[in-house]
Amino acid sequence: MTMESGEIGTIQRRRYKRKSVVWAAQIETFLNTFEGTVLEISRGGSRIHMATGQISPGQSVTLHLEKFGAFEAHVVWQSPTAIGIQFVEEPDQIVQRFASVLPLDD
Repeated sequence: MTMESGEIGTIQRRRYKRKSVVWAAQIETFLNTFEGTVLEISRGGSRIHMATGQISPGQSVTLHLEKFGAFEAHVVWQSPTAIGIQFVEEPDQIVQRFASVLPLDD
């Protein structure tokens, strides 16, 4: 799936508004850990630019953000340079975890 087609499909299915951010992140899979940059975040998920490595849709991952901790998620789309993830936690819990620095209200 290319980024354009992935984003178009995602925009049409997206339930929550995304906020633009630039946050260093680590994405952990069962076998590897990758460096990345969170570019957009919402109460439902995130778009992450990947420095290296490919993570396929359907894979379970843990997103590590220094100031906010770990977030369990599933990869919902992939492009050559980015992935889209959906958080496992309930949206209201995600809002609370980011409330001190980023309002994720819709």
